[in-house]
Amino acid sequence: MQAPSRLLNPVSLVALATAVAACNGTTLPERAPSPGSDGGALTCNAPSTETTLFENTSGEVVGGLFVFGGRVFFSWSSGLSSVPLGGGPVTPIATGATGVAIVGGTLYTTAEHPVGAPSSDGKQSSAPALYATPFGGASADAGAPDGGAAALVQDNFGAGPTVTDDASLYFASGASGTVLKITPPSTTPVTLTFAGTLSIRSLAVDATYLYAAVGDLTTSPGNGAIVRMPKSDAGGPTDRLLTLPGFPDDLLVDGQALYWIDEPAVGTFGNSRVVRADLDGQNETALVDGSNSVDSPGEIALGPSDLYFTTGSLGRLPKAGGPIETFVSDLSGAGLLHVSGADVVWVDNYNRALSSTSSTPIEALCAGGSAPADAGQGPAR
Repeated sequence: MQAPSRLLNPVSLVALATAVAACNGTTLPERAPSPGSDGGALTCNAPSTETTLFENTSGEVVGGLFVFGGRVFFSWSSGLSSVPLGGGPVTPIATGATGVAIVGGTLYTTAEHPVGAPSSDGKQSSAPALYATPFGGASADAGAPDGGAAALVQDNFGAGPTVTDDASLYFASGASGTVLKITPPSTTPVTLTFAGTLSIRSLAVDATYLYAAVGDLTTSPGNGAIVRMPKSDAGGPTDRLLTLPGFPDDLLVDGQALYWIDEPAVGTFGNSRVVRADLDGQNETALVDGSNSVDSPGEIALGPSDLYFTTGSLGRLPKAGGPIETFVSDLSGAGLLHVSGADVVWVDNYNRALSSTSSTPIEALCAGGSAPADAGQGPAR
């Protein structure tokens, strides 16, 4: 599952692009998938080209990004829109709304909600709120909801770290160490609280646990930690898996390991690292650091066999570690990275903005077919 940090932080939007892999006689040998990955999702290391999906030169902002059902959903100042991964017309979905995720047949968005009574001069105060809209059927196939009106889920919604699994949406609330869980069709949140005085920076979820990358507010100058608790509605005890000298971001999890961006110790200087550890916190290993990258990683995402990351470029390496392959070398300021099947989608703040590349094609794509529709329901980043 992909765990975003820095959810809904606006970044400059310049363009939205996708790249399609071409399998030919120059294709490198297939790489075997890592343990726990989809055994049928082999990578072919094919050359890639890029195609613009969405072009915008007006200085708009992207406030959310996720991929679902073969479409890229993105939020900008005009509201929530979507565009096919293979290219095509942009479909407006909700004016003035920012997309969060689609889970359990429900589209979650944020929008301003009226607060209190209007003033004597007719002005109305507002605050961000979380809404749920049924999403399914023929219109949904075109990227638009068709199941009814939006329902208010959470008033005064703070845009904190968010993650989804196949059934529920989890988001950090304003309270220290507190996560709200919503399972459609219910719109009533369940509260899960990590023990300790913690500032949640990123969330991840697997079949059993809810994980959090946190800052420990009881230490000075400050330490980071990776913690977890059962994700069931009843919650459970908090396990501290790792205590870190710096703060962790962009926490991800798969069936084998945890992955995150590890910042330098508080009060020191240096580059961040991409780190891997077993699910119990053991065997902590740097995958990307000063030994194989001169730049700090900005975003990370997981494919079937590889970990993708952005620095001044877009690269990948095997999840267990290994040589880095660079696909796009001029991504200064790239962010909001998301992997969906055979596609990698990101926002480039300066060059192309929202882009996608089929650099991890599954076997059918290498044979000239197409990637299956995304069954995941990852949150906006």
